[in-house]
Amino acid sequence: MKQIIIASLVLLLSATFTIAQSIPSSVTAQIQRDAQSKYPDDYEMQEYKIDEQAKAYRRIHGSSPASSAGRSSIVSEVKPSTLQPVSGTIPADILKKVKARHTAEFPDNFSMQKIMVDADIKAYKEIQSYSDAQVPKEILQRIIQKHAREFPYNYAMQKIMVDADIKAYKELH
Repeated sequence: MKQIIIASLVLLLSATFTIAQSIPSSVTAQIQRDAQSKYPDDYEMQEYKIDEQAKAYRRIHGSSPASSAGRSSIVSEVKPSTLQPVSGTIPADILKKVKARHTAEFPDNFSMQKIMVDADIKAYKEIQSYSDAQVPKEILQRIIQKHAREFPYNYAMQKIMVDADIKAYKELH
């Protein structure tokens, strides 16, 4: 029994090493608590979830493994070069609002934040370069603007709705 407890603690401790120094200690603690509560006797899954959430947090919040005051002192085993922060992909003010929306929607689920932000970035780029030879530019612009008003900073939904309207327009004309 003692060996099982020690082995379990070693596995859990090794999982915490995947969280970088630059992640706030309160976030580190929350990630660990969530993994432990969702998978109380599955240490391999705890390790996986901790690593996944830490990577997603760093991706969304642009953290690097550099240490700073008030941050977790846990050493990262994840190579910083494998983590690409979300930046330079859409205007900073828009990215900030997209991130804020998904952070509010999924406050402790950094993996979901990453998925949703990535989807919005992809959709934003597609909307910005949208063209269709069968749809007049002024009609296309009105459709895009309509859905931008309906779904502010939700570019994935805007893209879905623009696609649907373009399809319907082409069927009608």
